[in-house]
Amino acid sequence: MPLPIPAVQRALHEDRLDGWLLYDFHGSNPIAARLAGLASGKMTTRRWYYLVPATGTPRGLVHAIERHNLDGLPGETQPYAGREQLSSGLRDLLKGMRRVAMEYSPRNAIPYVSRVDAGTVETVRELGIEVVSSGDLIQRFEAIWTDEQLATHQAASERLYRIKDRAFELMKQRVGAGGPVTEFDVQQDMLTQARSRRRGTAGTRRLNWSGPRSRNGATSEGIRSIAPAATSSSGPGLGHSSSIGRDTAWERTCTEVACTWTISKRTMTVG
Repeated sequence: MPLPIPAVQRALHEDRLDGWLLYDFHGSNPIAARLAGLASGKMTTRRWYYLVPATGTPRGLVHAIERHNLDGLPGETQPYAGREQLSSGLRDLLKGMRRVAMEYSPRNAIPYVSRVDAGTVETVRELGIEVVSSGDLIQRFEAIWTDEQLATHQAASERLYRIKDRAFELMKQRVGAGGPVTEFDVQQDMLTQARSRRRGTAGTRRLNWSGPRSRNGATSEGIRSIAPAATSSSGPGLGHSSSIGRDTAWERTCTEVACTWTISKRTMTVG
């Protein structure tokens, strides 16, 4: 998604910031790379900076051998070669700035945001500039879902809730009837429900209970955790779709059913 410069500048004014300084070296700051449109495979083996000022035209600083990396962004870029040109170029880039946001988190409170190394932060501060966290800006302009991502999340969430409700109903029926029920049995039924719903056929399959043993032959006393094989993506309906993009969210949902079960089982004791 292109960086919406006017919207960013309005946010900078609201937060009383002079600018947002994006910086990356060799992929060390994936947030900046995504915002700058460099996360799609462009070679970035040298340091680059891109400043979005609260007022005026953005500007960048790039190495001479990668001078075209920021061509897709508004504003002019200045090339540098060597440490002296880098130092003077950064000084020129930040002229007039007093308070800028960077991918920095005080005391590393939010590691996902803390992407700029301490040395670079020190360099900016030595120019008399206050560095603050860009966390709020990231939340507004980078950590957001598209309409399609939101729709797939809502669909997966709705199906997971139905699977969860079905699991509790199954436990209620079995416990009420005095029959045995194990963690593995319920987990397997949840996975079956997930797979059938993914195929668009919300099944109403019931487990065949045969005394104290589950379907895999293990006793209820011996099943206290989820079997690794139950979360494999090689089962029916998982990992073999020809429309990977469409099914990725739902396949991830299926593999997370086990997590839903471990959370759900804490709220109810089963026999």
